[in-house]
Amino acid sequence: MEYPKAIMSRKELMEMGFSRHYLNRAASMKGQTFAFRLNPNNKCSPLLFDTAGLEKFRLAEIRAAERAAELKTGVM
Repeated sequence: MEYPKAIMSRKELMEMGFSRHYLNRAASMKGQTFAFRLNPNNKCSPLLFDTAGLEKFRLAEIRAAERAAELKTGVM
């Protein structure tokens, strides 16, 4: 997927078609390094995403879902 900028806000990504729930879940995943607040001391600060990291996360989730589907439909 192509992103217009290297760092994008949650609002910009939602305009591209991502859901608020998906972005919040991605940002709250333990160990993630691609989402951050503009001002970490302010809980109302805009949430920003490094789009390269978000894309890696998105592709890894797709691969995991495909693997789970393969294991679920495997022959016994």
